[in-house]
Amino acid sequence: MRCRLEGWRQNCGAPIALDLTSPAPADESAPLVVLSWNVWIGHGRLHELISRIRNGDFIDQGATPDAELVVLAQEVYRSDSAIPLDATRYAGRHPAIKAGHQREEIVDTAQALGMNLRYAPSMRNAGLQSDRGNAILSTLPLEAAYAIELPFMIQRRVAVAATIRLAGESACVVSAHLDPRGTPGNSWLGASGRGLQAQYLLASLRSDLVILGADLNLARGRYEPAWR
Repeated sequence: MRCRLEGWRQNCGAPIALDLTSPAPADESAPLVVLSWNVWIGHGRLHELISRIRNGDFIDQGATPDAELVVLAQEVYRSDSAIPLDATRYAGRHPAIKAGHQREEIVDTAQALGMNLRYAPSMRNAGLQSDRGNAILSTLPLEAAYAIELPFMIQRRVAVAATIRLAGESACVVSAHLDPRGTPGNSWLGASGRGLQAQYLLASLRSDLVILGADLNLARGRYEPAWR
């Protein structure tokens, strides 16, 4: 299993940490808005959604333009020349995506919006020089970030966590994405695997106060151990 995981790791690029917000201290009186969003390998129009939040389109839901914003994003797309050009150490089935389809690249999105970024890749996109994984975008500083490689089931899954501070309080913010299925023809194994991944994720967190944004892929809804 260790050799198999090593192949998945070597086919991805490195994690990314960008600090792009102003060094000015955060407004301690500002509210906090947290968005969890699976962007479907860059198709989720994340830049547009964040711009709408900042423009006040969701005031009726408490998302005021002056709010501090933390985005917990899953299945973000990253394209980088540092990613291996070819999957020379192919291990397992890295999901393919169709070339030529317009998709948002997470580093470009962070730079365009001037937000801090922590990104942890999970897997490459088949033969393309790109990978996908989980990310945190934030107008607040992101401290003590770390990645959490979940127990391997069908695909490699890596959550990302960081600490934010606001109004004198600190919290751990986490973005995660559990495996969508078990072995072919056995959805119960998928539920069992997601339960193990969720259990491992919670045991790996280093804070008493946690804000988790996750695509849990609950095929059996709230009956699953991952939900409980």
